[in-house]
Amino acid sequence: MPLQEEQALETRLSIIRSQLYDQYHNQQQQQHQHHMKSNIKSNISRSQLQALYELRTHADIIIKPADKNLGPVVMDRSWYEDECMRQLNDRFDS
Repeated sequence: MPLQEEQALETRLSIIRSQLYDQYHNQQQQQHQHHMKSNIKSNISRSQLQALYELRTHADIIIKPADKNLGPVVMDRSWYEDECMRQLNDRFDS
């Protein structure tokens, strides 16, 4: 493929990636706004909910519900994945 065509293709791919990112970001904002307007009662405050939405964008953490519906738990993603694998690989001895 000639260099000029390759550069044009890379430019198009960059534009498409940008459009996909913008579309995803807009969809996330719409879902957040819909959730904020819904009639569902939350067990956390609006500011706490906003903080959780912001934390969701961090790749190094994971947010999961606590046992017995005690609210959300924020954990280090690598620890969580290691713990999942530890439990999956744990063999019961009879």
